[in-house]
Amino acid sequence: MGKYDLAIRLGKSLLSDTASYVKACGKRSILETKPTIFHGINPTAIYPLSGKTFALPRFCTLEMQEARRMNKIAVRQAKSQGIDRTYPNATPQDLKRLTSETIEDSYSRVEWTNPKDGKVYNLLKQGETKDGKVVVRILDEHGAFVKEANITPKIHVLIDDTAPGVFAEQYKNSYDSYITEFLKMSHFDLIQMGAKRANPFEKTILYDVRTSCIDGKYDVDKRGIEIYKEIIKDIDNKKMSPYIISMSRGVDYKFSESLSEFSLQEHKSFKNFVSELQKSGIRILVSAGNSGKNSQSIELLNTGAEGVGALQHGKIASYSASRNSKFTQHYEESALNTTVDELGNVNITGIPGTDFSLKNNFLLGRTQKDYEIQISELLNYRRLLSKRVLKLKKEGKLIQEMIDNYKHKCELIDNIYAKLQSQRRNVSIKNGVFVPIKMRFDGHGGTSLATAIRAAKLALNDMMKDVL
Repeated sequence: MGKYDLAIRLGKSLLSDTASYVKACGKRSILETKPTIFHGINPTAIYPLSGKTFALPRFCTLEMQEARRMNKIAVRQAKSQGIDRTYPNATPQDLKRLTSETIEDSYSRVEWTNPKDGKVYNLLKQGETKDGKVVVRILDEHGAFVKEANITPKIHVLIDDTAPGVFAEQYKNSYDSYITEFLKMSHFDLIQMGAKRANPFEKTILYDVRTSCIDGKYDVDKRGIEIYKEIIKDIDNKKMSPYIISMSRGVDYKFSESLSEFSLQEHKSFKNFVSELQKSGIRILVSAGNSGKNSQSIELLNTGAEGVGALQHGKIASYSASRNSKFTQHYEESALNTTVDELGNVNITGIPGTDFSLKNNFLLGRTQKDYEIQISELLNYRRLLSKRVLKLKKEGKLIQEMIDNYKHKCELIDNIYAKLQSQRRNVSIKNGVFVPIKMRFDGHGGTSLATAIRAAKLALNDMMKDVL
């Protein structure tokens, strides 16, 4: 049989199968049938006549097509230099909000790229309606007004840890007085910060693994499994209806290693958890892990969860694990530097604006003249106390109560003086005003931050899908 005869036979067979399929659907023509919309990470199709299933190519579903487009956007943004954020077409009021570095303005705006067409928009929160919708003012890339719309917030559940000290190791040798702001920050503080900066309109709910304890002690073997049960129970009881769940905690292992008994137990529990969520149409994103290319997160090992890896300057970061499209479908820039500007505004997420502000340096924003006056007043008051005590001694009227009072006040003054002197070493002077010494710490938010940011962006895409 020649190749042309084979082609004809295959063609006739295909036409016959198509005709049978159309007839089974109750249609007269293939044109009357609607194309099947596939969902999920590993899509399969069912042949109606035989009932057999077969795997479809990855990234053919709506969710995975969106993931691929968003990955390209993330890479493009990471590689682009000098993005124009001058907003030449914005009104004065809009321009002020777009360029403000205040906490309030930073957490009420977002730069959003529509994955459908790649167009960039700036969304400004105007307020909320009585039924809980968010009123958003939509501007284009250059700040021109497009429209105003009401959007419905999606619920984003974060599974994380509230134990403080996520940056303690990185900054432990620093003697800057305001560095304690970093030392007090928990892992949850960090990833919630990323989520809220990427989507300030969503509602976040925390499930804290620190609460999975026995007799008040943190029990590693219990933390995840109990949280999964709690979430499923809350969903079943209609306590919440999340759109997406993101999780940064997990178990990484080297490909050459074997899994422990507990790891296998938790893997089974997590797989069941994802299966239950998917029945309700809930998406779950899990960080790929920070153990490098030869490591794998067991939470992404054939569980059905979507993996999120980290980019570093537009390429997959060296520390990002699970780097295979079977395990990791999403990527976000997360190799970021912590910066502190002259006003004490700190940025960790890399999203334009302020993530949080330094608060515990008394001198910030004060003038050098005020500082010198305060130091002078403190020292004068201490000298005055000493003179009064000497006078009382000469008159023979000094009693123990006065001595104790004197010592107490002197200790207070000494402590204040020492703190001011210490803080003075950690600030510089600009135009006569104390400002922080500019800091820039190399570091990264890891795949944890990337996961929270990507989940928040996916929620925002869904919130905006019928608006633009």
